Parts: sequence; C-alpha cells; structure tokens
Amino acid sequence: MAYREEQYVKEIEQLKLSIDLEIEKVSRRYKSEIKETEKQASAKIHDLMEEIQSLHRENSEKQGMFERAVRERQALESKLEQLYSESASGVPVSGSVFDDICKRLTMAERARDEFELKAAFLETALQELRSAKEEELQYLQGEQNNFKERLDNLLKDFNQASGDRIKLCDEVTKLKKKCMELEKELRVTKSKHANELSSLEESYRQKQQSYTEQLRVTEEHYQKICGELQVLLEAELKINNRWKEEVDDLIGKSEIKIKELCQNVIHLINQNSELVNILQQNNIYVPISNIYSLGDLVNVSQAAGNTS
Repeated sequence: MAYREEQYVKEIEQLKLSIDLEIEKVSRRYKSEIKETEKQASAKIHDLMEEIQSLHRENSEKQGMFERAVRERQALESKLEQLYSESASGVPVSGSVFDDICKRLTMAERARDEFELKAAFLETALQELRSAKEEELQYLQGEQNNFKERLDNLLKDFNQASGDRIKLCDEVTKLKKKCMELEKELRVTKSKHANELSSLEESYRQKQQSYTEQLRVTEEHYQKICGELQVLLEAELKINNRWKEEVDDLIGKSEIKIKELCQNVIHLINQNSELVNILQQNNIYVPISNIYSLGDLVNVSQAAGNTS
C-alpha cells in the first residue's frame, strides 16, 4: 500500500512538473510570438510614419514651390496690368520688357500646371498609400486582437492549470500527510515486529539450547545403550558359540551312540531272524505283527546313519 501511495505521489509530481513545463513553454512561445509581432507591427508603423512624414515634407516643398509660382504669377499679372494701364494712358512701353514679362508669365503658368499635376499625383499617391497603410494597420490590429485573444485563452488555460495545480498540490499535501501517517504506522509496526522477532529469536535460542541439550543427553544415552547392546551381543555370540560347540559335541556323541545302537539292533535282528527260522523249522507259530522284519530294521539303521 505504501508503495502504491509513493508511486501515486511520484506520478502527481511528474504530472505537475510536465504541466509547469508545458505552460512555461507555451507562455514563452506565445510571448515570443506576440513580442515578435508587436516588434514587426511597430517597425511597419514606424516605416509608414516615416513614409508619411517624407510625403508630407515633399508635399510641403511642392506646396511651397506652387505658392511661390502663384505669387510670381500674381506679381507678373499685376505687372502686366500695370503695363497695360501705362500703355492705355499713353506711356510708351518697351517691347523687350513686355516680351520678358510674357515669357515669365508663360513659364509661371507652365510651372503652375506642372506643380498642380505633381500635387494631384502626390495627393493620389498619398491617398493610396494611406489606404494601403490603413488596410495594413487594420490587418495588424486584427492580428494583434487575435494574439490578444489567444493570449487571453492561454491565460484562461493557465489559470485553469493553476487551479488544477492547486488542487493537485492539495492532493499531494493530503497524500504526503497520509504517507507520513503510514510511515509512522509502518515504524510502529516495524518496532512491534522487531520486538516480536527479538522475543521469537530469544525463544528460538532457548529452545535450540534445550533441544541441543536433549540431543546431547539422547546421544549419550544412545551411545551408552549401544555400548551395552554391543556387550550383550558379544556375550550372546560367545554363548551361541559355546552352545554351538556343545551341540556339535552332543551331535557327535549322539551319532556314535546311534551307530552303536544300530549295530546292536542289527545284531538283535540277526539273532531274531535266526530264532524265527529255528522256530519255523520246529513248526512253532510266531506272530509276524509283533516282530520287526529284517528289512524294516535295515531301513531304520540306514535312516539313523543318514541322520548322523
């Protein structure tokens, strides 16, 4: 159980670390993108402002040239009117002066027309440039709004992740507290088991000593009994050997005695046969059932000899 809790805590720590790394990575990436976009937009706006200012300066210069041409034209017209009035009043006018004035007037009108065309062209170009820059500015503002929206979403996700992180931190705190309680319980259990193990080891040691002593006593008793049995066995063997010698002696004596008896029996049988023959010759009746035949006695003698 403690192992599972430890694994769960490790998984939560790894999850927290991965979430923090991912949030930091995403935040850093989007911040970098936003800064880069803002930098590009600022650079474009700065370029546009410089172009607009340059166009304004050029327009101002053209406007100044146009105004100077208008003033020169007005001066020439006033001078021409003055000449017309002098000629009408009878004052002689030099032809070269009049030609010079007409030439200057023509050049002034031509310059005015050119400046008006240039001013119209510059005004049109300025309007087109303003329109293009306004569209580009709107596009950049739209991109900025999109980035702001994405940043808001990221902040929302970040806040949600922070909330989840807080929840996970609370869970980790609870799990750590539970792990501490389990570790405390484990230490108590280990101490209890250590005491029980110590008691069991002491009991086992005492029992081992008792069993060792019993085994030693049993071995000594067994060795003593084995010694006594060895003595008894040797005595029994001696008795058996003596009995065997006595039996062999008795058998020898018995065989000799049997042989003697058999010889006596044979002798008696022979005598009996002679007596039977004598009695038969004298016509004296002798019961056959009460007398061993010679063949029976011979068989008995042979059996006795085989037994010996």
